Amino acid sequence: MTKNEKRTVALPDLTKATFELDQEAYSKVSLSARLQEVKLIGSNYLVRPEVFGIVADIENMDLRYSGECEQYSFDSDEGVCFGHFVWIAEIKSGRKSCLKLKSQYLLFYSNLEGCDDGHVNFFFKKVGRFATYPYFRSHFSHHTSETGIIMPPLPTLRERVD
Repeated sequence: MTKNEKRTVALPDLTKATFELDQEAYSKVSLSARLQEVKLIGSNYLVRPEVFGIVADIENMDLRYSGECEQYSFDSDEGVCFGHFVWIAEIKSGRKSCLKLKSQYLLFYSNLEGCDDGHVNFFFKKVGRFATYPYFRSHFSHHTSETGIIMPPLPTLRERVD
């Protein structure tokens, strides 16, 4: 591989024994990584009129949200990794979406020269959720308030046990 070629690695499947977390290697990544960019690179917002009746009964409203890393790339020679996180928040009436926001964020870290691919990947997947979620949470609040929907902000994220 030449210096200018980028290498994309698959996210480690943390449910399999093929990836073992090494605290020293992970610590090296977490202490070295420098967040360079968080950018909104795509957004789609859908609202149907029936949402106004649904949010009036906020205690019984079916609000769901999720986020995941959809793309990841790490260049160990340059010491940079980047990828996309996609967040979705949705209010449903039965099986039909009445309100849906889907947003895609680009996340870019540097200063990772000499770090292990698997541990950079693990760091990116875990910490990237927490780095992008506040932006999505704010984006969701902005859109709902612009639509005239009065509701509390999305909940805060809690640490996942992987």
